[in-house]
Amino acid sequence: MKDTSYEMRKLYHKMLMKKSGEERFLMGISLCETVRKMVLASFPDNINEDEKHVKLLLRYYKNEFPTNEMNKIIDNIKTTQ
Repeated sequence: MKDTSYEMRKLYHKMLMKKSGEERFLMGISLCETVRKMVLASFPDNINEDEKHVKLLLRYYKNEFPTNEMNKIIDNIKTTQ
């Protein structure tokens, strides 16, 4: 989806490129942390840590692994926590 004009995207890109690599990296880390907090906040309050880890895994990587591999990862989470 592109709801921003080409000129504004170009200006934003130019602004980002003026920042150092470290600043851009830290911005990315901050964004990831914010999204993780939002995802965690969407889970029910009464789930345990294993369930949170499994739900996070599925939210981020549900379509990235074949079902049998995903089940192995989930089993591993449940046995190592």
